[in-house]
Amino acid sequence: MLLRVGELAKRTGLTVRTLHHYDAIGLLNPSARSQAGYRLYNNEDIARLHGIQGLRDLGLPLSDIGRQLTVNGATLPEIISRQLAALDREISRATDVRSRLTMLQQRLTVGTQPETDDWLAALQLMTTHGKYFTSDELKVISERWQEMTADWQPLIKELHDAMKEDIPADASVAQMLARRWMNLSMRWMQDDFALLTRWKEMCENEPAAYGNSGIDAESFQYIGNAVALRVAAFQKYLDPLQIKRLNKNLDEKWDALEQAARNIMRQGLAADSEVVRRLAVRWDDLVDETADHDPVIREKLLIAIENEPLIRSGSHLSADVREFIGGAVAFSGNRQSA
Repeated sequence: MLLRVGELAKRTGLTVRTLHHYDAIGLLNPSARSQAGYRLYNNEDIARLHGIQGLRDLGLPLSDIGRQLTVNGATLPEIISRQLAALDREISRATDVRSRLTMLQQRLTVGTQPETDDWLAALQLMTTHGKYFTSDELKVISERWQEMTADWQPLIKELHDAMKEDIPADASVAQMLARRWMNLSMRWMQDDFALLTRWKEMCENEPAAYGNSGIDAESFQYIGNAVALRVAAFQKYLDPLQIKRLNKNLDEKWDALEQAARNIMRQGLAADSEVVRRLAVRWDDLVDETADHDPVIREKLLIAIENEPLIRSGSHLSADVREFIGGAVAFSGNRQSA
């Protein structure tokens, strides 16, 4: 099928002037002419025109397009692939910008008109976070932070109090804060250790990363030192994958066990009582749940707790409760073996 220049212009959305210009510079010469001298374009010409427009869409000047189509031998499938890749990048950028603008809108238009400093701070924070996370990751991180604010706020306050009192990183108070920080962080990042590692790197490298979270570089370093001591103690017994598998969502159950044990201790019940026996069973079940029901992890975890004072100092259970439950567990085990 041969098309005259006017019909080709109409069906492609180009102008006749553009097609004449392509012909004049030798970029697209029609394969034939009618007896009356009209330009006639065949299928190969139209395919070449698609290649020309495709390369133009990619930003190449007309002077380079001819070389691409002849010297470099760019084929139509290759050009289409490059167009698709470019469109994918544009879609990704547009999606990213939209997500970031949505988050900016949510942060700065909650009931009050943002001030200039608010806009600048939010833009700086958004830019900083964008170096380390995709828009989708930031959306999840931001939403999860909002959901967990009630858990973070008291922990951050206690962290600042510990710093004011110059409590060392290996002290019991600091280790309990480190345990809660580790568990809450993993819950925040939905057990994605790689995501948490990137967040740590960002906070270490970017002063603007903290925003209005209540954390600053000094407090982050303080809790980081406490966490590092705790992780090092666990790593003597558990590999990184086993540490990752430890259940971080059992704080409420451990706190309830601590309270139940204290109530029983105040009552002065004997180790052979049914109530104490049930307490020992609760502890056993909770240890199993903490170890992800893996007997190998459970055994290593118990050995770590037994051998590492630093791990014990930051555990959920206080020393006297651990001793009481330990006696109940030992008595229950002896009775079963007997």
